[in-house]
Amino acid sequence: MNDDRHRPTEAGTTSDHVVHRHTVVFDLSQGELPTFSVGVELRYSTRDPYAITMSFCHGRENCVEWVFARDLLVAGLWEKVGDGDIRIRPSVTRPGFVRFELESPAGYATFYGGLDDLKNFLDCTHVIVPLGRERRWLDFERELTRLFPDHD
Repeated sequence: MNDDRHRPTEAGTTSDHVVHRHTVVFDLSQGELPTFSVGVELRYSTRDPYAITMSFCHGRENCVEWVFARDLLVAGLWEKVGDGDIRIRPSVTRPGFVRFELESPAGYATFYGGLDDLKNFLDCTHVIVPLGRERRWLDFERELTRLFPDHD
């Protein structure tokens, strides 16, 4: 677990941001073949306080990242959620695990992550930015400038 902490100012925003990293092990399901363990870095940043990133790395150069809403993971611990490329739900066949179904044009994969590991990660993110307080970390002027760089 790695956490560099900075807090927002009383006005609610800060130029010092927090990045929290939490390394866990997921099991990759391969249908009838045996599962194998994969190291996954879960990352939360106050630069995008509504999102989390999952990084699956095999070696130094072969990383795949999935970015999705923190709320999706929160809900997925307890119920089936997600309609698109990421679907999350408690595992029916593996108590104490959460099932992740990831789909892209490149393929489809099913992973199982430990419920306790995911709860611990989310607890850390909620300490950094409590649910409902994400807006305090957004700099709307900077984001608008980034989206519309040529607009005065």
